[in-house]
Amino acid sequence: MSDTNLLKTILTFQGIEYALAAADGRLLSHSPGLRQWAADDVREINGRSLYSLFHELTGLEDDIAQVARRQQPPIKIEKIARQGPNGSAYITLSILPFNNGLLIIVSDVTDTGNLEQRLSQRRNELSLLSNQLNNTRNQLDDLLHRFLPNPIASQMVADPQAVKLGGERKEVTVLFADLHGFTSWTENVNPEQALHMLNDKLSIAVDALIAHSGILDKYMGDAVMGVFNTPLNDPDHAYHAVQAAWQLICAFKEDPVLQFSVGINTGTAVAGNIGTLEAMNYTVIGDAVNQAKRLQEMAKPGQVLISGSTQALLPDEVGLLSLGSFQLRGRSKTTDIYAVTNLN
Repeated sequence: MSDTNLLKTILTFQGIEYALAAADGRLLSHSPGLRQWAADDVREINGRSLYSLFHELTGLEDDIAQVARRQQPPIKIEKIARQGPNGSAYITLSILPFNNGLLIIVSDVTDTGNLEQRLSQRRNELSLLSNQLNNTRNQLDDLLHRFLPNPIASQMVADPQAVKLGGERKEVTVLFADLHGFTSWTENVNPEQALHMLNDKLSIAVDALIAHSGILDKYMGDAVMGVFNTPLNDPDHAYHAVQAAWQLICAFKEDPVLQFSVGINTGTAVAGNIGTLEAMNYTVIGDAVNQAKRLQEMAKPGQVLISGSTQALLPDEVGLLSLGSFQLRGRSKTTDIYAVTNLN
C-alpha cells in the first residue's frame, strides 16, 4: 500500500475530513465529507483550486506554496465560520506538506467555537453588568455624599461593616446659624419661591462650614448646625468655626432683609450614630451642643456670639468684645459670652 493510500485509510478510519492537493493548490483527492465544508456548493471539487473552495486562504498562496516546499512550518486557520448541516458551524484548516504537495486536514470545532462564543457573550454580559453596577455604585456614592457629611459618607463607603450605633467622647466646636427675617419674608411669596430662596441661603452657610473643615450636622428649618473636630481631628477647630461664622456673616452684610445669627461653643460631646439599625443619623450629643444653640438664640441678626471655652482656644487676631457672664436657659452655671467683632 502506498503512503498516500495508507494515509487516506488512517484518516478515513479516524473519521477525519481531508484533502490532498498539488503544490499549486489544485485538489487531487478528498474525503467524502469534505464537500460540505467547501465555500461553493458543488458536486465535484477534484481539480478545483483550494483557494476557490476555501476563500479564507486567499492571500496566503505564497505561504502555502512554501509549506509544500517545506520552507515554512504548517499553517493553521482556526474557527472558520460555515453553514453546516445542523446550522452554524466552525472548522479549522490545517495545511501540511505531504509528498510533493499538500495535506489539508479539516477539523469540526463547532462545539468548541460555540462554547467560546457563549463564553465571549457571557464576558460581554458580565462586563456590561459590571459597568452598570459601577454606575449604580457611583450614583449611590454621590447620593450618600449629598445626604451625609463627606467624611462620614467616605467612611461608610470604605468600610460599611464599621457603621454601627454608638459614638465616642471628644472635644468639639458646635456652630448654630439661624436665618433671621426668613419667616416673615415667606408671607408674601409662594412656597416654591420660598424653598428656592431658602436653599440658596442655606447653601452659603454650608459652603462656609465645608470651607473651614467643618461638617453639616443637620438642617433645622431655616437654621443649620455645624460641627468641627469630628469625625476628622482638627487642632484648630475653634478658630475654624469662627472663620466659618465670620464668612457667613460677611456674605449677608449688605442684605437688608435676611441675616444670620450665629452661636458657637466648644466642649465635650459624644459624636456618633444615633437612632436604630434601620435608620441612623451621625450627630453630636451633649451640653456643648445645647450651649451653642442658646448662644445662637441670644445673638442678634448679623452677630456671632461665642462661649468662653471657645474664646480660650482662639488666636489673638480674632477681635472679641466681652459681654459678661450669663446664665443660659436650662443651665445652672453661668457662661462667659463674647461677640466676634473682626477677623484679621
